[in-house]
Amino acid sequence: MKAIFIPFIFCFFSVRLFCQTLPVNPPEKIHPRLLFTEEKLSQIKENLHHPENLPAFTESEKILAEYFGKESGFTSVKKRSFRWSGKLVAAIEAAAFKYALTREKKYCDWAYKTFLNCCSSIDLIGIYDDYRPYGQMILTAAEIYDWAYSALSEKEKAELYKQTVSFMKKLQIGYPPLKGKSVTGHSAEGQLLRAYLAAAISMYDEHKDLWEMSASRFYSEFVPARLFFYESHAPNFQGTGYGPYRSIFDLWACLMIKAMGAEDPYQGKAALWSHYFLYNIRPDKMTWHIGDDHSIEKMTYNSFRYTANAILHYSLSKDPYAKFFAREGLDNFTKFKYNENGENDELLTPVQFLIFNDVALLPLDYKNLPSLYYAPSPLGEYFAFSAWDGKNVAALHLKIGEYAQANHEHQDAGSFEIFCNGLLASTAGFYVSGGGKDKNGGYRAEHTQNFYHSSVSKNTILLQLTPDTYEGYGLQRPLPEAKNFEQILSDRKYKRATITARYDNLKDGKGLVFLAGDISNAYDESSFVHRSMLALFTGDEKKPLYFFVYDQVDSLAKGIFLLNTLSEPIIQKNTITVSSGEERGSLKNIVLLPQSPQIKKIGGKGHQWEIAGKNYSGGSEKAVNEKSESGWGRVEISSSGAKNGRQTLFNAMEVFSGEKGLPAEEIRLLQTEDFDIALSEEFALGFYKGKKKNDGKSENYGKSENPAISLPEKEVKKNMRLVLCNLPDGKWTVNGKTYEVSHESKILIAD
Repeated sequence: MKAIFIPFIFCFFSVRLFCQTLPVNPPEKIHPRLLFTEEKLSQIKENLHHPENLPAFTESEKILAEYFGKESGFTSVKKRSFRWSGKLVAAIEAAAFKYALTREKKYCDWAYKTFLNCCSSIDLIGIYDDYRPYGQMILTAAEIYDWAYSALSEKEKAELYKQTVSFMKKLQIGYPPLKGKSVTGHSAEGQLLRAYLAAAISMYDEHKDLWEMSASRFYSEFVPARLFFYESHAPNFQGTGYGPYRSIFDLWACLMIKAMGAEDPYQGKAALWSHYFLYNIRPDKMTWHIGDDHSIEKMTYNSFRYTANAILHYSLSKDPYAKFFAREGLDNFTKFKYNENGENDELLTPVQFLIFNDVALLPLDYKNLPSLYYAPSPLGEYFAFSAWDGKNVAALHLKIGEYAQANHEHQDAGSFEIFCNGLLASTAGFYVSGGGKDKNGGYRAEHTQNFYHSSVSKNTILLQLTPDTYEGYGLQRPLPEAKNFEQILSDRKYKRATITARYDNLKDGKGLVFLAGDISNAYDESSFVHRSMLALFTGDEKKPLYFFVYDQVDSLAKGIFLLNTLSEPIIQKNTITVSSGEERGSLKNIVLLPQSPQIKKIGGKGHQWEIAGKNYSGGSEKAVNEKSESGWGRVEISSSGAKNGRQTLFNAMEVFSGEKGLPAEEIRLLQTEDFDIALSEEFALGFYKGKKKNDGKSENYGKSENPAISLPEKEVKKNMRLVLCNLPDGKWTVNGKTYEVSHESKILIAD
């Protein structure tokens, strides 16, 4: 009975998925149509010797000359267990492209014959993610089929189709492509979004079922998810490593569908995130540590991953800043990538560059963009810099993180990072790719899953029941990968936070950035957790930034403020000092609340990745070296907890461009009935306490019953900068003067 039932279910869902009406089909009996039409091909031909294209054209001719006319296939290479060559596959692509340009049949014949030789000689033993080279073979078959369509016999087309289907059956998404997820995982990469769709477009006349099975799933599952997440002005929430990589395939799908003459499936919304990854870059050319990312090993962001993404993006959205970054990262468009090791799918062959490059688009330096980027709901994230680059630049990364995707995304709701001549408030841990439980930090390794992904490695909040067990340590709730996009919307666990306020007026290195959110649902042990983060950029090169974090916690668990650092912090009473060492930057954290804090250091060799007495080291010497940003450890700041009532954690930070810094500003706490205020000689920056409802949740965000505020004039002087945060929207009167507070900002800035 079981053997009958499972195929029946599979068949039922196959029919249900593939029988829907599709919004578009490839044009029939028109070739080429994969990546270019005849009209576009004539433009490409005209621009082959353009200064931007000449290096790619020269490289394409060189690769083709290296292999053309020879009996070629995949051969064994010393010290490799597999038989595969990305350059040979690129040469086959170049031959098919050469036929499209010249109509000389010899190029079609060689491409076809050599492709079949590769099909019979391919052996991917030892390649962990073998679906990637299999997908590349499908793409290459599609290119030959479409670009050399007029020169192929019916028998040759049938053979290409046969080989294509055989490779499709080896993919993780299967044949038909029903397996895997549409938001995360390998199935959200190139298997459907490039390989399947390429073959479906190319072979549509003879094999319409390929388009029906590919496009049905693409339009029903993949497109709605991307339209939702693109509203955040980020393509996905997979971080600085996997974010630019996975969104490459979103762009491939869009470019292929548009190239055949159809409408943009993303309705132009991909342009919303064309600058997102530019702001992932810190002033030192490294990236912020968001999600699983190798850059923690001191790799600069001029790596191939985003430059390939940027080329596809400017081809689609005509963004001149993305083109500038791509040109910079690829040495004036002279670098290409062939996936020689079989593990990397972010191809950029010379032929692909010639197809995608827009010579009419003039690049513009992205450093002329504002030094501020906000990613709205469903994300809630700020990147802010006092300047794009140079010495003594202060920079911030703030995140509320409304919806979660899991997978390579971390448990980082309500987190922050701070940079000034080095990373001062950091994340901890390291990442080594690979899906095994590798002692050196593979994706499923204990270090990765239990520490690196966890909220204790981020500058956020713990809700701790007991420090003695992992389960009671107070981490944010780990999430499995959602089965589909509908689960992310319907299962409340994936809505881990809500943005409650945001505001910015940063310009020329001066101004405010404010982000606040309810992150209660990121935890199991909470009735209410709210974090407010306020940055004051001063414009002063020596002390460029003040940063304030105000946390309100209603929970039986102890609320703990986390500060992760790369060097050992110095603790003196209620002040914590962090230095970036040789890079000469420092941070002073003053604990304003609780007034008698418990401050605990956990770190140093053998303790840097510790939770509940266990150090999740991973045993890796490779990933942890003297230049690594994997962390010294952390500081935990708390009170004794509150069984009934509100716990408030209020931290004020000063950032200095020198290691020793200037004398610390005397920042003290001023409390009124309604406000907790950080007070200095220059400013009064306060946070509204709100009311408390019977269910324990704060009523900060309704209309105020008493909008008149009286602050002690002896303390809050007229010449001070006064900022009050988390106010309900409406009119407020402060010491006799009325101000309007907007619903979005919830901030009052006094004149």
